[in-house]
Amino acid sequence: MATEDETTRAVPYHLMPLCAVFGMYAFLASIRAVYQIQASYRFDPKTATTAERVSPPTPVASKRFLYLILSIFGSIVSYGYMVAQVNNAIADNFVFDPYEILELDVGSDAEDARKRYRLLSKTHHPDKGGDDETFHRINLAYRALSDEVSRENWEKYGHPDGRQHETISLAMPDWLLNPSGGTAVVLVLLYMGMFVGLIVYVIQYGKRLEAKQKLDSDSLEANVNGKEDVKYLQEHLKDDSSHYEILYYIASTPENMKFAEGSLDKNLEAIRKKKEAMEEQRKNKGDDFGLDDGGWAEDDDEEDEATKAKAALLKKEEDDRKMAARQLAAATGKPIPEDPLSVKIESMDEGVLGQKWVEESLTKGGMWPPKGDLAKMIQTNSTYLIDKYAKPPKIVTLNDSSRVQLIRKNDVSELKKMYAAATAPSNIKDPLDIPSVRRNMLTLTGRLHSTYLNTQPILLEAGAKGLIDKNYFTQTMQFRQRNTMLLDACLRMALHTKRFNLAKTIVETLTMFKVGTDSATHQTNKDWFKDIMHKQYGPDGFPTIKVVEKRVETEGQNEIATGDTCALFLHMERTHAQRFTEAKLAQCKKQGQDPRMAMQLYQECWWTMMRANKIGDNEETFLAAWPFLVRSIAQKEGKIKVQFKAPEKPGKYKLLIDIKSQDFIGADQTLEVDFEVLPLEDVERKEKKEEEGQEEEEENDEDDDDDDDDDEDHDEEDDDDEDHDEEDEESKKEK
Repeated sequence: MATEDETTRAVPYHLMPLCAVFGMYAFLASIRAVYQIQASYRFDPKTATTAERVSPPTPVASKRFLYLILSIFGSIVSYGYMVAQVNNAIADNFVFDPYEILELDVGSDAEDARKRYRLLSKTHHPDKGGDDETFHRINLAYRALSDEVSRENWEKYGHPDGRQHETISLAMPDWLLNPSGGTAVVLVLLYMGMFVGLIVYVIQYGKRLEAKQKLDSDSLEANVNGKEDVKYLQEHLKDDSSHYEILYYIASTPENMKFAEGSLDKNLEAIRKKKEAMEEQRKNKGDDFGLDDGGWAEDDDEEDEATKAKAALLKKEEDDRKMAARQLAAATGKPIPEDPLSVKIESMDEGVLGQKWVEESLTKGGMWPPKGDLAKMIQTNSTYLIDKYAKPPKIVTLNDSSRVQLIRKNDVSELKKMYAAATAPSNIKDPLDIPSVRRNMLTLTGRLHSTYLNTQPILLEAGAKGLIDKNYFTQTMQFRQRNTMLLDACLRMALHTKRFNLAKTIVETLTMFKVGTDSATHQTNKDWFKDIMHKQYGPDGFPTIKVVEKRVETEGQNEIATGDTCALFLHMERTHAQRFTEAKLAQCKKQGQDPRMAMQLYQECWWTMMRANKIGDNEETFLAAWPFLVRSIAQKEGKIKVQFKAPEKPGKYKLLIDIKSQDFIGADQTLEVDFEVLPLEDVERKEKKEEEGQEEEEENDEDDDDDDDDDEDHDEEDDDDEDHDEEDEESKKEK
C-alpha cells in the first residue's frame, strides 16, 4: 500500500472559486456564441427592422466573434485543468479501506469478501433502492480483495483502479455542487454574486429589448407617416369595413393629406426657378460670345476665332462635368442628377402628360369622378374634409414678398386684410374641389385603373418621346409606397387584435392596390388576371400553392387537450416556380441584367390564417396567422409551423386554413383539417393510469429479479455441496 507521504498533499481550496468562475463563464459565453451564430445567419438587411439595422448582430466572420470563441476555449481548458488538480489532491488524501467498506476483519480472504459482497448487494444495489455511489464503492472494495490486479493497484496506489490522477476533467465535481467548510462560504457568496449579476443582466437585456421594440414601433409609426395616422386608422377601420372604405381611409390619413397639400407645388416652384436661372445664365453666356441683333461681326476674324475657342472650351467643360457625373453615379449606384432644363412639366411644356391628362383620361373612361363605394365615402366624410382641409393656412409664409413689403412699410391695415382673407371660412361645397383631396383621390383612382391608363396609345407615344411629367409620376410612386406601408401596418394591427374579417379584407385590398385593379373578389377580375398570367407564363404558370402535407398536433403528445399549445404544420409547394424562373431568366437575358440579383430581389407573400369551427356549433374562433415568405423566384417549396392555443371547450373541431396571396388575384384557397380537443382532466387521468401501469410492471420485473437471485444462490450452494462430495470421493480413493 502507498505510504502517507506519497499520497498526502494539501488540497488547493483556492482553486475551487476559480473553477466556478471559469465554468460559469464558459457556460454563459457558449450560450451567447450560439445565439450570435443563429442571429448572424438569420439577419437579412432587406427585411431587418429599424432596431436590427441600427444594432446588427455580430458577424461570425469577425474578430469580435473570434475573440469570444478563443475566450470560451481558454476558460474550458482552465476549468478542466483546475478541476483535475483539485480532484487529484482530494484523491491523494482519500484513504480507501476495502475491509471497512465491506465490514470485514483485516486479513479476510477473497471468499469472505465474495459472500459479504453478495449480502450487501441485496441491500445497496440501485435496483433494490440503494445508492449508486455506495454500491460503486462496494464494487471497488470487492475487486480490491478478489482480483489480483486490483489488489496490487490498491496496495501500491491506494485504489483498485490505480493512480487516480487526471490531466483535465470537464465533469461537474461534487465539491462545486455541495461545498463544505470554509470553501462553502466563499462559493456560496460567489454563487450569490453570479446570481445577482445574472438578474442584473436579464433586467438590462429586457430594457434593451424594450428599447428595440420601441424603436421598431417608432419606426413603424414613421413608416406609416406618424402617430396621427395610426390613431386615425384605428378609430375608423371596423371589422366590416369594405375594400373601398379601407382605401379611402388610407388615402385620407392626415399625413397623406399634408404631403399632398404642398409637395408637388413646392417641387414645381423649385424646378421653375432653376429653369429660369439656367436660361438666364445661358443667355448671359450667349451675350458674352458677341451675339447681338446684327449677328456675328463680319470684319473681325480674330474676334470670331477667339469666340469660337471660348465656346469650344465651355463645351469641353460641360462634357467633362457630365462624364464626371456619370462616373460618380456608376460608383455610388445613385442616379445622375437631372438637368432642370431637361425636366418636363405638364403645365410648363407642351405635349407633356401628367395629372391633368390622367384626370381627362379617367373622365373619358367613366371612372372619374369616383363612383360607387369610394364616392359614397367621400360624400359621407365631406364635412370633415372641408372643415379640416378647405381652409387656407392661418399664417402667411415669411417668403411671401407682398407680406415682407407690407411689414417694411408698417401698413397695419393691409396686414389685417391679409390675415382676414387667410382665416376666412371656405365656400367649398364639394370635397373634390380641395386640391389635396382631389390629388389623392385621383391618384388612388388612377392606381385602381392602372391597366386602362397604361394601355393608352398617347401615353406609350409620350413615354417613347420623353414627354412624361416625371415630377407628377414620382409623386404617384411615393403615394403607392406610403399606402402600401399603411396597409401592411393595418394588417398587423388586425392580426394582433384577432379580427379575421378585417385582416382578410385588408389582404384583398393590398392585392388590389399592388396589382392595380378595382376588385380582388369579382370573377371578372379573377378571369382577367388569370388570362394575363397564362399569356405571360404559359398554361402552367398561374401562381398556385399546393399543400403536400398538413397536420395539427400538440408536440410530444398523442392527444390535444384544452389549453394546449398546438401547432399546425404545413408543407407547401409553389407549382409556378419553374415557369416564373424561366420567364425571369429570359427577361434578364433580354435586358442584359445579372439573373442572380434579379432572382434574389423577388418577393412573394402568402398569408396562412386559421379559424376553429366547433362541429355542431356556429361558434367560430380566429386562432392565428403566419406569412409564408418567398425570397427567391426559384424557391419550389417551404414549410411553416404556426403555433396556437387549443380551444377551451372540448369537442370535435374543423380547422379552416385560409391561404391568401397579397400579390396575386384569384390564387386564394381554403383547406380543412378535423381534430378533437379532449378535456385536460381526462388526459391527465389517462396519463396517471399509464404511469401506474408502468410502475406495476417495474415492480413485477424487480420481483422476477429477486427470484432469479435466489435461484442463483441455491445454484451456488448446490455447487458448493458438489465440490465437497467430490473432495470426499477423492479422499476415499486415496485411502
